[in-house]
Amino acid sequence: MKSSYHTMWHFFENNQRAYQQALQSLLEIKDGEQVTIWTSENESEQIALRISCYLLRDNKVELNCVNTFDAMIDYTKNEDVRIDIRHTGDCNAEQLVHFYKYSMYPVPKEMKSYYAEDGERLLNSNSLVRTWQGGKIVDDKETRDDSFILECAMRIHNEMSKLKFVNATRVIGEVLGHSDQALSDGTRLNCDII
Repeated sequence: MKSSYHTMWHFFENNQRAYQQALQSLLEIKDGEQVTIWTSENESEQIALRISCYLLRDNKVELNCVNTFDAMIDYTKNEDVRIDIRHTGDCNAEQLVHFYKYSMYPVPKEMKSYYAEDGERLLNSNSLVRTWQGGKIVDDKETRDDSFILECAMRIHNEMSKLKFVNATRVIGEVLGHSDQALSDGTRLNCDII
């Protein structure tokens, strides 16, 4: 666990406790139970899906999945507006209830096996940065976002040229809000199990 779990901001004890509780919940699932994993089209939720499948690989459970990105596309298909979400946290309670009722699908054995194998690969990887690219999780360079962060800082600096400094909070907000990847301003486990 120590080699695979990375944290920042010195909240290690709280994050470790939440992580251990999530793992314990997974390990307590018994054969015959129904498990629903919520995910979206981003690296952290896809990693959680794969690691959950790895931990459940020997359990005989009815495994279901709700992909909130796909569900949102279906949910708004007859609307004049398109809502693109980056992670499940972008959905409101009404949407989540709808997705649970109408967008849950069973995960076939072959797919569960694929996810479990990929989960094992991810747990054995030393990569600190991963990218969701072309439907796959790829290890990436730790400098992946550096040029984008600098672009955001320069854009803000140019917009506020009268100031002698750039507000770091504004840069962080700009990066989080405009990145192609679903970035977080903290560490959390993005896996919900019902």
